Amino acid sequence: MASAEDLNIYPRYALVGKQPLGEYVRFKIDRHYNGEWRKNPNEVYQDFSNTCALRVSYALNYGGIPIKDLCYLPSGALKGEDGHLYYTGVPRIKELLKNNWNKGKRIKPFSERINYKEFYKVFYDKKEEYLNIINDPKLLQKVRKANQDFFDTLKSLNQNGIVTMDIDGWGNAGGHTTFFNKESKGFLDDTNYLNDRKMHIFVRELCFWKI
Repeated sequence: MASAEDLNIYPRYALVGKQPLGEYVRFKIDRHYNGEWRKNPNEVYQDFSNTCALRVSYALNYGGIPIKDLCYLPSGALKGEDGHLYYTGVPRIKELLKNNWNKGKRIKPFSERINYKEFYKVFYDKKEEYLNIINDPKLLQKVRKANQDFFDTLKSLNQNGIVTMDIDGWGNAGGHTTFFNKESKGFLDDTNYLNDRKMHIFVRELCFWKI
């Protein structure tokens, strides 16, 4: 019997089909058999249960910005049944957007000011700092407040855009990507990791691209 997770995730891969769907099916088989079928027992198979990058890829492809027409494409793109390219990891979406700043396409940075402070924010530099933060109440509150304050900054921009976040504290993913809606002053998928109620989850780095 399909799990609740499968009922939510499978249709997203089935919608685009071909390579993305095939990789998801292989991931599910690998999980079901605990990796016993792998030729190399030390191989780490990508977790395909997070679909945020797939959804952003779909939105770009069908929103007038086909990924295959962009410049400097990161490796790892998967071709769907529709002929479009899809990414299944947040780092690749982030790299794609960074590569296409000011390259004559429709994806442009919100600001060209020094350090891109209006759309780029580093809350702490290294993932290794995470353990220090969760074990220090003062640091924890400082980072938590910085995350919450930056959500107010995003709202004040009054811009629609794509967001990528490097996140610490998760088990099956290291980040998230979605769209920010200036009308609702929130993220389109109704998730807000800047204001996450779980005190062990933090956004380490956030990028915003105006669209």
